[in-house]
Amino acid sequence: MSTSFKNTGGRYGMHSGNIKTKNFEVTEDIKTRTMITMGCPQVIVSSTFPWDSVTNTEQTAALCKVYDASEGASGTYRNLASANSGAGYASAYQIFPGTEGVGDAIYFGYASKFGAMYIDMSATVGVYSGNTCVWEYWNGTSWGSFTPYDETDTTAQDGKRPFQQDGYIILNVGEGWQLTTISSQNAYWIRCRITAANMTTAGLTDSKEHQVTTLTNDGTVVNSYGTIGRGLFRFETVSGSTADTKVILVNMSTGQSSAVKTLTKAVNDNDVSDFALDVNRGDSISFFCTQEDGTTEFAGGTCELAIDHS
Repeated sequence: MSTSFKNTGGRYGMHSGNIKTKNFEVTEDIKTRTMITMGCPQVIVSSTFPWDSVTNTEQTAALCKVYDASEGASGTYRNLASANSGAGYASAYQIFPGTEGVGDAIYFGYASKFGAMYIDMSATVGVYSGNTCVWEYWNGTSWGSFTPYDETDTTAQDGKRPFQQDGYIILNVGEGWQLTTISSQNAYWIRCRITAANMTTAGLTDSKEHQVTTLTNDGTVVNSYGTIGRGLFRFETVSGSTADTKVILVNMSTGQSSAVKTLTKAVNDNDVSDFALDVNRGDSISFFCTQEDGTTEFAGGTCELAIDHS
C-alpha cells in the first residue's frame, strides 16, 4: 500500500491524524542549485491519502471511458458507469469487454494534470495468463507510452496486468502531457490499452470510476526549477532491519515520478543520488512509501533534496 512522507508548515504543509513533522526550510544557491529540506515522519503503511479524498474524487462519469475497438467502424466509447450498454459488457463498471480484443482500452481523465489515482475494484478482479496492457498518455500529437507504479498489478507493479486488486496507480507522464478530446470530453487523458489477448477475467470496479490526486496547492511546494537529483534522508531512529524501505518521489503537478528508490535497512543516513525528477517553480512534490520494512519503521527524519538548474 502507498503512503506519503508528510510535512506541516503553513500553506505548504499537510498532516494525517496525529502524525506531524517539522516545517521545511529552503536555502538557495542562485547560480546552480536549490536545496529543500522537508520533514519525514515515521514511515507507515496507509490505504488512503492524507488529503481531502472528497473534493479530489472524480465523480463525473464522462471522465472515465471504456473503448471497444471491434464495435462499429472506428470503435465505440461508453462511460464506465454504463458499460453494460455494450454487447461485450455484462455489467456496468466492467473495465474491458468480456472477450477482449487488441486495441480495447479504458480511459481516465481529469480537468488538470494529476500525479496518482486510486482504483477500487469489486470482488471481480482482472485475471491474466500473460502481460496484456500498455499505459499511454496524449502528448499533443500521438499516444506515448509510460510505465506507472501500479499497485493494482500484483504481478510486477508495472501496469501490464492491472486491476487485480484495489490500489494506487502512480503515474510517470511528465510535462509533455496535453489536453485532448475523447468522446466529446476535453481533459488530460491517460489510457490502459490491451496489446495482447491474455485476459481470462475482465475486472469490475466497485461502482466507482477513479479517484485522482492533485496537489497543486498542497504538499511541498517547490520554489525553483530544475531537476531533483540527490536526496539525503537522515533518521533519528533506524528501521527494524528486516527489510529495506522503498519510496517514490512524485511531482503531483505534472504527473511525473521517479523510479522506486531504496532506503537501506538500519542505516541512519540514506543517500539517493538519482531521483531525476523535473520540477518547475510552484510544483507540488510528495513521497510515497511503496514498501515498508515490516517492523519498526524509520522515524524522526528529514530529507534534503537538491534541485540542479539547467
